[in-house]
Amino acid sequence: MGFRSLTIICSEWNTKIEKNLSVNFISQWKSQCPLNKKLRIYSDYGGDFGFKSYLEHPNITHRDKLARLRSGSNFLRVHRGRRVGLLIEERLCLLWRQDIECEEHFLKDCNFLLNIEPACIPKSPHT
Repeated sequence: MGFRSLTIICSEWNTKIEKNLSVNFISQWKSQCPLNKKLRIYSDYGGDFGFKSYLEHPNITHRDKLARLRSGSNFLRVHRGRRVGLLIEERLCLLWRQDIECEEHFLKDCNFLLNIEPACIPKSPHT
């Protein structure tokens, strides 16, 4: 077996390994997202695994906010309040003061979204 043949075999082997790792990772990701409180909104509004078109939006601030919102590392009081020791019942939306400021409230009910470009707001497959 020559060097060229060995290189082709290694390349084919690497391709198979990468494909299997990718398939296993995506499968595990899909099963874990709904179980993780921070990533549940990502799976609800994000659809399938892969590149998201909002990442190409020209406004870097909108991109950053949406990425943080979808990943659970965001500016909402449900997360910030935990860091400062607020009880969940105390993490109310500062505009409404009735509902807990979580991702679902922010995307469905909050008037704050009136100031954000509609094309930047991810659509839920459940609506």
